Amino acid sequence: MTETFDSRITAITFTSTIGPVLLACVYMPCDNGDFESHEDYISTCCKLKALYEELDIAHVIIAGDFNCQAGSRFYNTLFNFAQDNNLELSDIKRLSNVFTYCSDDGQRAS
Repeated sequence: MTETFDSRITAITFTSTIGPVLLACVYMPCDNGDFESHEDYISTCCKLKALYEELDIAHVIIAGDFNCQAGSRFYNTLFNFAQDNNLELSDIKRLSNVFTYCSDDGQRAS
């Protein structure tokens, strides 16, 4: 287990045939429509970046709940984070006209 010091991030490192790998699972902050939630989102991205920059690794896999969809307020933050760090947003390329969250009352989905 790699020490993250953040309850939103769980990570391990392992050695593979392609080199050392960081596997992180993240639960990104939800968009509550306020300034603080966006700052928390940016902060979590920064913590992820700091985590893999301090480790001697060849590859990074970040999975989890990003609480973000194309066109949402947090999308540009996530997209820029991925681009700046040479990461692929693989689910966006594979999913269209679907949702991964639906409220209990069925009134909201994303």
